[in-house]
Amino acid sequence: MTDRPDIESLVSFLEYAPDPAIVADDQDRIVVVNHSAESLFGYRRLEMVGRPLRELVPSLPAPGANGPNATMGEATTVLAHQLLTAAYFRPSRPEEPSAQLPNGLDRLPVAACRFDTSARLIYANVAAHGVLGASPERLFGKLPSEFGLAAQAGQSWLEAVQDAAATALPRRFGLCLELGGGTRWFAGTAVPEMGTDAVRSVLVVTQDVTTLHRTRAEFETAELRFQRLTEGSHDLISQHAPDGTFIFASRAATNLLQRSPESLIGLSLAEFVQEEDRAKVSAAVAAAAQDPTEPLLTFRLRRGDGSLIWCELTAQGTHAGASAAVTCITRDITERIRTEEILRAASRMEATATLAAGVAHDFNNLMTSILGNAELLLTDPDFPDAPSRLNQIADSAKRGGALAQQLLAYARGGKYQSQSVSVNEVVRQALNLQKHAMPPRIQLEADLDSNDPTVAADPVQIGQVVTNLCINATEAIPGVGRLTVRTRQLTLTAADVANKPGLAAGPSVLIQVSDSGTGIDPAVLPRVFEPFFSTKFQGRGLGLAAAYGIVKNHRGYIGVESAMGRGTSFSIFFPAISATPQRPVPTADPFPTGDETLLLVDDDEAVIEVTKAILERLHYQVLVARHGIEAVEIARTHPGAIDLVILDLGMPLAGGAESFPFLRAARPNMRVMISSGYEMNDVVQGLLSAGADAFLQKPYRISSLARGIRQVLERKVTGARLAD
Repeated sequence: MTDRPDIESLVSFLEYAPDPAIVADDQDRIVVVNHSAESLFGYRRLEMVGRPLRELVPSLPAPGANGPNATMGEATTVLAHQLLTAAYFRPSRPEEPSAQLPNGLDRLPVAACRFDTSARLIYANVAAHGVLGASPERLFGKLPSEFGLAAQAGQSWLEAVQDAAATALPRRFGLCLELGGGTRWFAGTAVPEMGTDAVRSVLVVTQDVTTLHRTRAEFETAELRFQRLTEGSHDLISQHAPDGTFIFASRAATNLLQRSPESLIGLSLAEFVQEEDRAKVSAAVAAAAQDPTEPLLTFRLRRGDGSLIWCELTAQGTHAGASAAVTCITRDITERIRTEEILRAASRMEATATLAAGVAHDFNNLMTSILGNAELLLTDPDFPDAPSRLNQIADSAKRGGALAQQLLAYARGGKYQSQSVSVNEVVRQALNLQKHAMPPRIQLEADLDSNDPTVAADPVQIGQVVTNLCINATEAIPGVGRLTVRTRQLTLTAADVANKPGLAAGPSVLIQVSDSGTGIDPAVLPRVFEPFFSTKFQGRGLGLAAAYGIVKNHRGYIGVESAMGRGTSFSIFFPAISATPQRPVPTADPFPTGDETLLLVDDDEAVIEVTKAILERLHYQVLVARHGIEAVEIARTHPGAIDLVILDLGMPLAGGAESFPFLRAARPNMRVMISSGYEMNDVVQGLLSAGADAFLQKPYRISSLARGIRQVLERKVTGARLAD
């Protein structure tokens, strides 16, 4: 008869085996399903028992593939997810002894050993050789602690067998063995085999789980490494849903946000971002969920105590699709921002020192000329060369005015009075002034376009650009050399302007200033347009910066090409226009006069004295006020007419901008000329828009003042800048 206890032992063994197992009869129908197989296939036992095994595992060999005499317990091993063991059996013939069951266990891919109730080994299958070594029969009759294994391993095995025999319950245990191939880990299950009334033996199944153990160890190592990385980092490492919700936050949240990491879960990152920066942070996180790139952005974070800190965030998508997530690293860069600001302030101080030294040097030279010539004339009124000395004083004053113009014009956003300008005429005027100061060893050449190109620009500022470039070129020629200024009318294509930022394609005008000087060091070339940068011993670092600012403000482009020992060429491009250039109307009398009453408002006594003398020399009646309040009082109380007020801007008590509306209210028909040492800035533009008639910039010559007064009184200009 069939030994039912042996069959029950096999079934019991399979039930407690660590791997999923299914037993089918010789008709390929499932008769036994263990618990692990239920989890693997997703069916309950009742749903699988009686069904053909091949429905679950189509790759199984056909029943009887082991031959017509296959006996009960013969097993075929099939891997499903590398874990499934399926055993085929057929009922034994009556003449076949039940001892064939152990031979069936020999076919199993896991080590199987049987112990009697005193925990002594009575059977070991073929796979047990991997645990017990060759010829496990030598160990029959011995306790597991006597197998020659490591003391802890043998003791664990012995205790599991004894406990299963004593309690009639399965017992799981683990082994760590040093075998020929190194350290191996095994998972064991001790299953009690029941007799009629009690446990008759204990079947022990052990399986090599080294790979699983190492995988788990590697995972634990990686997890520990990640934990140390996140917990030891001063940067906040966090994971978010695409909408910014916190999924995970590292310990740095305690310092960065002043919140515990646990309290952040479920909250949005945007809640802690300064309101003005929330949109860009949310957009970066959402974009990272779709794009594997790592956007880097700077923003302000509000901490738990309400304080703001500057942060830098890197966001990277870690998943795709519905389970998308974003890993963010947030770094506090507040100290870096402060350090950069300190460095910028130090750089500004250095630039200011460079500017101050250069301006002081140039002004001291000018004052030396002015004072020296003035004292010569004072000590000897009959000095034979008095007119020449006076001209030198006037020239030095004009050079001082040009220096002040550079200080005002280098700022890129400076205002200007635009009109249609002949580029050739501007170049001629600049060269006429420059040639007197140019050494005779330098040959000056003008190559001007015969088409007389026209641009919309401020002629004074464009002339300043040409002058600055000529001065720079003159200083770059150490000996005999040549300076060439040329103009050309061009039509630029999109390809031509591709490397000229700010310049549009179309009709353009070129002004080119070239010299045969020493050239510019390639290391210095990228910095030539920086404000206050200079390679000269007492340079201001202002000329080229002023030229750059003026050109950019006129929607133009300035570039430079240079080679050491071969000279330098500056090229300036402006958009061309087709309008007729405005030219000054020549007048026979350079100093037009009048008999009107003028109100002069200025706080500088020297300016008041010389300007009053000039105006009286031009036959005007002059009233004087030293600040805006006094000017308004005169306008209200003077019994006669006041035809024009010359109004300074920067004065104590009340400046020109503050007093202008009160002057208008007191004398609605009085003409107003703004006169200031400042450039034509927003304040001047605002006064012109509010009704002021003209702007005359200091310093000015008598001819400019005289003509400007007549133009304003005769209403020939409205809201315009007067030419110098």
